[in-house]
Amino acid sequence: ELPGIENAWGTFGGFADALLGAVEGVDVAAGAATLASAVRSWKAGENGTAAAAWAASEAAEAATRMLAGWRRTARSGLERGAAAAKFDYDGASRMAEELGDATFGTEGTGELLHSMSFQVELRGKPARTTRDRRRFQRFVVAYPCPDFQPARDFALRDRWRRIAVRMVVEAMDASGGRDRSPLLQGFELRLRLQGMAFAFKGQDVVQSRGDVKQGAVHTEYGASMAWLNPPGEPLECNITAEYLGFRRSCSPRICELDARTSACAPRPGWAWPLPEASKLKAEVTPPPGPGQGLALRGLAGIEVTLHCGSKRAFGTRGAPLSQAGRRPSLDECLRRGWRRNAETKWAEPWRLYHPSEVVVVATFAAVPQGDCSPASGATPGLAAELCEGARPDPGVAQRMGFATAARSRFREEFVGARSGAGWPVGSLPEVFFKPEDLLEAVGLVDPSRN
Repeated sequence: ELPGIENAWGTFGGFADALLGAVEGVDVAAGAATLASAVRSWKAGENGTAAAAWAASEAAEAATRMLAGWRRTARSGLERGAAAAKFDYDGASRMAEELGDATFGTEGTGELLHSMSFQVELRGKPARTTRDRRRFQRFVVAYPCPDFQPARDFALRDRWRRIAVRMVVEAMDASGGRDRSPLLQGFELRLRLQGMAFAFKGQDVVQSRGDVKQGAVHTEYGASMAWLNPPGEPLECNITAEYLGFRRSCSPRICELDARTSACAPRPGWAWPLPEASKLKAEVTPPPGPGQGLALRGLAGIEVTLHCGSKRAFGTRGAPLSQAGRRPSLDECLRRGWRRNAETKWAEPWRLYHPSEVVVVATFAAVPQGDCSPASGATPGLAAELCEGARPDPGVAQRMGFATAARSRFREEFVGARSGAGWPVGSLPEVFFKPEDLLEAVGLVDPSRN
């Protein structure tokens, strides 16, 4: 069952684009059924309004775009999705293929309809040509499924599984890599991902009459992650570069150089900035645009909590219900679970559901409130817009690892920063995957492609 969608799409076009981006290659019939169901729900919710007419007219264009991108069979679509995913973390293509098999089934739409149909041979006129030799009247069983939206379910699950795994992979790399990181030593893992907005103002221009034209404001974006339940023991931070006795940088990336002591230590709040090319940045920042003005719409922030355990230990949502006794670390649970699952399924291959099967559950939550930090050069109106609904925090940029970004530049003055909060559009509160998915992604087992 798909959990409720948080911050659902405000337009039909946004919904169509989300499906198009995640389900390229999915079977045409599944795409058409998803679009038809979406249009029906849109009409039901906006009946008699201009929005209903707009949604109905846009549906045709969206359907054309989506069905042109979707190929003729689910199998070919999954193969293309696997090929596109091979440049992601290890195991991404295998995870997408297995999720596709579970969502759409292993039988193509044509074969499924053929198996559900029947035909009656027509007798009458004698055959004159080879084409007229035998004729049939064909029937098919029709069963309406208004809530069956496999393309939507696949798109959302695939996207949010990737987000969860990418966050773990990024945190593992930033905290020392698979050989040094203590990331999986606790019984649960909590991470935060937030977008960051930086406002810059151009130079004011004095016009001929002595009037001052205010410089244009534009917004640039970044993203930051934080480890919310770091280990009790100190993390080993090392100096990685020196020049004439001056210490320059630290490793891993979660560490920084203390200017007062010239020593390396974990960053405040165990937070670090993401690389500019990180795919996680696009999940919590607005899409690229002209960048004029203070653009904060789409700036989001999420937290994820990972638990590992048997299926019977979990309730409907959230953490395991049984907390008694010693709880193994995530690393121990993943390694033992991978082996135990293989043994269980080998012993009882006919069972479709194994209560003792070990799974990893990722539960998402929205960051409730962002932080803002207007600079001295911000006008009262700009400062009020920057901090609307946010909590003032002068050190938000430094706390999230963006001390360098929050500085004035040549002909541009830094006027403030704002951290994201709230759900991204089209969010799922929970996803789950197998132990080997996470082990392969962080490099603790050999890649499945080999």
